[in-house]
Amino acid sequence: MRCRRNAEIRVLTDASGPDGFVGAVIEEVGLFNEVFSPGYYEDVELCDRIRAQGWQVVFTPAARVLHHESPSFSDDMTRLRLAHRNRLIYLLPQLADPKFERNFASAETHFLEHHATFEEKRAISGAAFDLLVDLPRTTLRRLGTSRIPPALTAAANRVAVGLRATCRSLLLPS
Repeated sequence: MRCRRNAEIRVLTDASGPDGFVGAVIEEVGLFNEVFSPGYYEDVELCDRIRAQGWQVVFTPAARVLHHESPSFSDDMTRLRLAHRNRLIYLLPQLADPKFERNFASAETHFLEHHATFEEKRAISGAAFDLLVDLPRTTLRRLGTSRIPPALTAAANRVAVGLRATCRSLLLPS
């Protein structure tokens, strides 16, 4: 296995099987963040950490993987709600930026009002509720810190409450 530095990006080449990758990268960045378990976005977050440590994440279109989508979930609503919950958890660190928060809330509202199916509205409403119920513990686990910035807590609450209100108004029209 060789590791070369190229413009501050490390690329693993000539690895002798997956142990080369696991040994070099996982030792440095860790495994999947359990806050996403079970489900979605754990791979995206791991790739973010890999890139943050200077490694390059490469997509290989020739690779083929057979993935049995959500065999552990009994129904589509559970799967969809979990996917949206984990999407919101993934975005938590960015919500501390007021501009990101505004843009995200606006885009979510537009999606809910113009594109989301009834099932998706229910799932997003449930995901926002899940996030609100467990926000402090979830945020600490997502950030890997012992203290939550107050601005982040306030922003996450605004976004989750806003999503719930939008979904409710669309699901239960007056």
